[in-house]
Amino acid sequence: MKLKAFKISIISLILLLAVSASCMAMGLGVYVGYDFLLSSLGWYDNWSNFDRVKIIQAGMLFDTNVAQDRLFNYRLQIGLDFSNATFYDQDRSQSADMNIWQLSFCNTFGFGFVRNEMVRFWVGPQVGFGLGFEPNFLQKGYYSEPGDFFEFDFFAGVGLGINIHLGDTVSLFADAGLRLHEDFMMSPAAAFVGYLIKVHANVGVIFRFDDTYE
Repeated sequence: MKLKAFKISIISLILLLAVSASCMAMGLGVYVGYDFLLSSLGWYDNWSNFDRVKIIQAGMLFDTNVAQDRLFNYRLQIGLDFSNATFYDQDRSQSADMNIWQLSFCNTFGFGFVRNEMVRFWVGPQVGFGLGFEPNFLQKGYYSEPGDFFEFDFFAGVGLGINIHLGDTVSLFADAGLRLHEDFMMSPAAAFVGYLIKVHANVGVIFRFDDTYE
């Protein structure tokens, strides 16, 4: 499953580069990230003590106008993350524990309100989705029927960030934001939906192509 997710990421990035070949101001980079669960609501009625803890997230990104003196930039982040979810099922009087791999796509529409030769500060809306898998959901006999766990996660929110330019080809960056997630989970026993409010943060490096302040 992890190998398939990695292949999807590579193919998506290649297609994006092909479409963007004519773009003169662009950057490619890598990042690591983390998010914090602020609250959860709307889950399956008989669940309690639901919690989701992100272990690690890493991925690749494509960005436009990383350093150029342009108002608008578009950033696409493709990441693979690993998290752990726990809850207590009151019907079964039993706790459950899931280790979830998720492939996520985040689109950021940034507006640079501070732009100079050294830095770019931007803020803008974010929207994206994630596909999550837990191939070993039959943990501790929680479900009597075999089958895989699947998750579709749609999110929207607002982000802000800074690009710090190191010469004409490299920029360091950090960004953070607040997102509302609508999470659909499907398992052999049930399908259910919930809402998560998260704060996220990323740091990374971008290699720029024909993208300088001018």
